[in-house]
Amino acid sequence: MRAFADSVAITEPEGEAFRARYWADPVGAPGRMTPLFDAAGIEQVTERDIAIRQDFTDFEDWWDPWAAGGRGIAGAFIAALPAERIPPIKEFARCAYLAGDADRPRSFVAMARLAVGRKPIRP
Repeated sequence: MRAFADSVAITEPEGEAFRARYWADPVGAPGRMTPLFDAAGIEQVTERDIAIRQDFTDFEDWWDPWAAGGRGIAGAFIAALPAERIPPIKEFARCAYLAGDADRPRSFVAMARLAVGRKPIRP
């Protein structure tokens, strides 16, 4: 996702704001979910990071869910753009994905924040 966010920041007038919103998401920061759960009346909250690995066969496999299906915040951003503004983003993202190597399978790990707690039973 960082490659996409950096690519739109370079190519799009609103790309820097998109990247800032995406990377400034406070919910994913350690300690930020507990107050949200507390406010909902959930007690004994614990948080931890979980790693999520995703494998891609090539650049198109990585790019297509955003470009073709409009998935997630990246897909929504692409879907809102006029078609002629997409190729420069795709080319910068391709360069980031390739990182100077051949177009081949890649595996990326993302971190997600998990919080669990208990909702007290009130008589």
